[in-house]
Amino acid sequence: MNDFWTSIKKTLVTVAPILGNAILPGVGGIAGTLLASTLGISSTDPEAINLALMNATPEQLTRIKEVENAHIERLIELGTENDKLYIQDIQSARGREIAIAQATGKLDKNLYVLAWTVVIGFFILCLTLMFCPVPEGQGAVVLMLFGGLQAGFGTVIGYFFGSSKSSSLRNMRRDNEASKEARL
Repeated sequence: MNDFWTSIKKTLVTVAPILGNAILPGVGGIAGTLLASTLGISSTDPEAINLALMNATPEQLTRIKEVENAHIERLIELGTENDKLYIQDIQSARGREIAIAQATGKLDKNLYVLAWTVVIGFFILCLTLMFCPVPEGQGAVVLMLFGGLQAGFGTVIGYFFGSSKSSSLRNMRRDNEASKEARL
């Protein structure tokens, strides 16, 4: 289900970036309900919303932009709340590491061992897939393993080096300011 909300968010950001940013990952939230009603869907099922958004007419896309403009203040508040939750999540994970280091006087080696295991495993599997043929009938299993390692690799990189969220937020804020100036 989370994949549908992510897909909806990515699609929606091109039409109505503020509305797209206000969608809560995994649940849609108020913004998802607003989008469903704008598209004329009674269900807030992400699969139905995603399908309707992919098949939206130009008139529906215009209506989505109008709804975004009509509710812009509340949508910005929701987007800001989402960003705060995201930042709190990162801070709590990093805060845990600091608390362990302060309590024990040492870094949590398990964190680093796990991170290195995921990173090295990811690159080994990438090299293996590039140079070794996948046994017949095992493609689905190998791809499932690769997907899991890819997600873990992304999480490790995001944890230790930050994420692209701040970049996307900067770009979205710049776009929002430009659209405000255009309306004036």
